[in-house]
Amino acid sequence: MSPDKGGIGVLMALETIRIKNFRSLRDATFNTKNLTVFVGCNDEGKSNLLRALDLFFNCDRRNGYVLNWARDFCGFAKASRNKAPQIEITLTFKLPSSFKLGEDVLWKRVWRQESRLEDEIRLVSGEELPSRSKAYSFLKAMRYDYVPAIKGPEYFERILSAVYDMLDATVRKDIRTAAAGFTTEIQRHTRGILADLEAQLGLKSEIELPTDLRQLFSELEFRSEIGGKRVGLSQRGDGIKVRHIPVILRWLADQANHLSAPGKPRAVTIWGYEEPENNLETRNCFKLADFFIKNSSSVQTFLTTHSPVFYSVFTGAHEDVRVFEVQLDPLAGTALTPRAASDPLDVDALHSSIGFHQLLEPHIRDWKQRVDQLQNRLTEALDLNHPTIFVEGPTDKIILEAVQKRFFPSRGEVRIVCATSNGGGHAWVKNSLIAWHHRQGPRRAVGLFDGDAAALVSLNEFAQIVTSRTKGSHRALQHRLNPAGVSLDISKAGLKIPVAIEEVCSRECWAKASAEGWLEARPNLNSLYKFEECDVSFNDWIGSRLPDVELRTIATMRVAKKFKEKFAKYVAEKISDPKCKFDFEPLRVLLSSLIDKVADPE
Repeated sequence: MSPDKGGIGVLMALETIRIKNFRSLRDATFNTKNLTVFVGCNDEGKSNLLRALDLFFNCDRRNGYVLNWARDFCGFAKASRNKAPQIEITLTFKLPSSFKLGEDVLWKRVWRQESRLEDEIRLVSGEELPSRSKAYSFLKAMRYDYVPAIKGPEYFERILSAVYDMLDATVRKDIRTAAAGFTTEIQRHTRGILADLEAQLGLKSEIELPTDLRQLFSELEFRSEIGGKRVGLSQRGDGIKVRHIPVILRWLADQANHLSAPGKPRAVTIWGYEEPENNLETRNCFKLADFFIKNSSSVQTFLTTHSPVFYSVFTGAHEDVRVFEVQLDPLAGTALTPRAASDPLDVDALHSSIGFHQLLEPHIRDWKQRVDQLQNRLTEALDLNHPTIFVEGPTDKIILEAVQKRFFPSRGEVRIVCATSNGGGHAWVKNSLIAWHHRQGPRRAVGLFDGDAAALVSLNEFAQIVTSRTKGSHRALQHRLNPAGVSLDISKAGLKIPVAIEEVCSRECWAKASAEGWLEARPNLNSLYKFEECDVSFNDWIGSRLPDVELRTIATMRVAKKFKEKFAKYVAEKISDPKCKFDFEPLRVLLSSLIDKVADPE
């Protein structure tokens, strides 16, 4: 933090902190930055670092930290025969060059069980500050806003009271004038009560607001409009509530900075913020983390977290961010380990310390499997010199090659390829396209995906890896099967049938499959077609939708996997027969569109 920049809190920097014998901290010394982050699990002592600063700055202030020796003295402290037990907190500051001190300033406070024993401000060299130095008032005017991990109603009452204190200090006259007007209006409507009091008790009374409006302010509400209705913050979810806190604290810091009289140093604000991730969804955690990074250039911030969202953003090579791993040693108390953002081993240690690895492991295993599949596809032979159509299985290849031979004999250079190993399917098609894209061959390729829910996973992944990252055109393309022929007739009845190559084949081919016993029932028909009727059976319902028996058979049955090849060979045989009158136009149109996609641009 540059101490000479303008702003509300960059007039100085708290550079080093040493805490001795406070709670779980036996002796902790660490250097700080604009944003200092403490990462660790619960009950490791993270919050004690922020509470120590709360004790240091706010022990003398109204509603400040109240020392409880039995609670706050360190249970890990080393016993000393010649010295009474004491808590020590020492802070080292770099003051602006305008103070002309030439070195850093040390501020030390010591507490014993009976009282605070020592409050010393001096140069780090041991010399006293110049007698007329403004450093004393500068340090004493510092503000420390501590935000606890649990941000309940009491905390919101406290910060709203702080808003009143700030307004009372900055615009007292305006507040008092408004209060006087409110009081006058109350008295106008209560004249009868006041007159009766004077008549019966002989007391001339008035109803007035209290001089201290702090309690009134603590009951105020932030209200916002939702759907045309005004809703108070107390009625909103915890996530919305906690997002108000940094905004209010920032306003308080701004106002405190404007309070300083001419010739006096500006008030400096420091934040101690516990677990900002509490009650926030992940998306807003990222937003809040970015806010802390930007805001810490003017308000030095100390923050605890056990969320990978926060420290992953904070470890993004920001020079003004320092990260510590916090762990509790059962013998020595809380210990801090600096973690470098640029060191993968340090980042890995943070992940391990909060159990993030266990959370990620299933996802890592899944991605490793995907990477292995893609690497296998890259090592397989890819003929990049021919326009290529990748299909999910051998039945697609058998049927489309027959269509190609009959309807597109002049386009024999277009190859139709399916997996010979590794299972095939939509994942294989997707990996083939990605491999084609990265190999950057001279010709184009298109992947044919079934029109079902399963293929969407691969289609989306292909879009993320290739389409969204490619500026302009690329040579790896995708094509999803849409309803055509019999499946289009079924879709027109309002039934969203999954479309594979079989669903583009003719009625006569399906009639053959039914007669040969090649069909099986489609699973989960109720959910597939979103059947939710209570007063009619599924069979009656689909019968009313599809009176055509052949279409109803196709909608409710599918070609069994073990008979797919027989079905494909039968279809190919009929396609190859020029005398066959089956409707192969949907298949011809499909292959035509695929060939157009892999054709070289003119």
